[in-house]
Amino acid sequence: YQLLAAFLRESGKANEAARLCLKEAESPDEKQRTAALVLALGMSGELDSPTEAEVERAVRAALERNGQSLPLLKATAERALRNGEVDDALALYTRCLKAEPKNASLMNNLAIALSRKNRHQDAVEQINRAIDLAGPKLELLDSKGLILMQAGDLNQAIELLMKVSSDGLATPNYFLH
Repeated sequence: YQLLAAFLRESGKANEAARLCLKEAESPDEKQRTAALVLALGMSGELDSPTEAEVERAVRAALERNGQSLPLLKATAERALRNGEVDDALALYTRCLKAEPKNASLMNNLAIALSRKNRHQDAVEQINRAIDLAGPKLELLDSKGLILMQAGDLNQAIELLMKVSSDGLATPNYFLH
């Protein structure tokens, strides 16, 4: 179903792909249900309102059944951040980091959410923790550059983003590394 869902999505049929994922989310296997819902959540923003609402209901029900499903919590946090639901994203990323305190990707995304709330100092501290943990990966450095830019530290931001682009990351990514 995953390849078919990807094909449908790429063919401009995201609603059909999401409905396929929702059908798979009825599986008795918890991992299968979670994977299907994570895939459907990734299509958020491409779906019509009824399908989006159906995905949202299925995710809420799954989180009520198993609120500790880290893949589902991460996907829900990413969707919240993409959709501008920054308070929800902050709460979800914080919850995920309690379960995976050494996850640099989660730290990165939490830093982006903090920055969006104009908590720039907290954001810089969080992205620095991610860089200290994972090393100076381009994906983390570009996030730091964008956070510094939002914080008003333009000289340091430009220097860092120039380094990132010259070291191989052609297009800075805003979040969700």
